[in-house]
Amino acid sequence: SMVLLKYLEMNPHLVRDKSVVELGAGTGIVSIGTAFLGAKEVLCTDGIDKVVDLALDNVRVAAAAVSASASASASDDTNNDQDQTATRTTIDTCPLSVMQYLWGDNTFMGTFDVILVSDCVLPKLYPIEPLVKALDRLLLPHHSLESAEDDITTSAQIRSQVALLTYEHRHYPTYHPAQRFRELCERYNLWVRVVPTKDLHPSYSLSDVELWEVHRGDVR
Repeated sequence: SMVLLKYLEMNPHLVRDKSVVELGAGTGIVSIGTAFLGAKEVLCTDGIDKVVDLALDNVRVAAAAVSASASASASDDTNNDQDQTATRTTIDTCPLSVMQYLWGDNTFMGTFDVILVSDCVLPKLYPIEPLVKALDRLLLPHHSLESAEDDITTSAQIRSQVALLTYEHRHYPTYHPAQRFRELCERYNLWVRVVPTKDLHPSYSLSDVELWEVHRGDVR
């Protein structure tokens, strides 16, 4: 999480004024940091209900700290734009919603500029294909670009969509997780680029951790 968050801290333009969703958020630290970096809106998700509760608690603590410094109180409400089960809090003017989301669930609604994922290509705990299906669901396909060509704003959003994932090299006896991830992305017409180590934060550049950019293959 810190490798990704520090990369965004060095490149705040990647999320500033953008709609952002985090998958497998865990503690929610990346979502919280993204809100502070100027995102337009953030949706923090995880597939485990108790983890969602943890992330929500952390979001509320962060929001309360900001509100206290501004002599105001944070408030929660239902974010009907995303899902009826999403709870929304405002952090530094950025609406941040927290909800449960199972990767690849086709009932999930929303269009986002940036998708963030930290250390979730981990087959000992999570199967990889549902994550790739979720990316496929969120990175809009080429036909969406064609249907949006009369809407300049929507067309530009589709072209600029990106997913940023951190991956830690770990031994897995059955197959190589990074290779399997790339193979699945290719099947779903997603393009993967490894961010050069020199572009990472110097204090959070580790030999066994990579940062990946994932784009829709036909609009990169």
